[in-house]
Amino acid sequence: MADGRTNGIQWMTGPILFAFADGAVTLVGQPVEYWAGGFGAVEELNPLGAWLLSIDPAAFATGLVIWIGVVTALLSLLPWRIARVVACAVLVGHGIGLCSWLIQLPYGAPLVLLSLLWVRLLAVRVWDGRIIAKGN
Repeated sequence: MADGRTNGIQWMTGPILFAFADGAVTLVGQPVEYWAGGFGAVEELNPLGAWLLSIDPAAFATGLVIWIGVVTALLSLLPWRIARVVACAVLVGHGIGLCSWLIQLPYGAPLVLLSLLWVRLLAVRVWDGRIIAKGN
């Protein structure tokens, strides 16, 4: 099996995009009290994310950017066999996090289904070392 990294960073885009999407909906999903300055009114299951949100939305955003930087560095430096496990774990974890917010929307079920199908497609592509690109 070829090292999926031979095609550049394209194989990392799925985990990175889902991490950003999960973080974005986490911020948007905070209650009105939170945005009125009551940072103790946090709604987040991830203890680290909840702690950062309780400090400030900027702290959460900064933590997310740092997390994505760490993941990107790990995926670049780890041996391919380990890197693809990490990439799939990040992709699936943030996909589930995203879905936990989407399901709360009035028409969230179809969005959850589409998100999970997209996660599955990307995870298989990462695992096999393939990339979604023209001719692939």
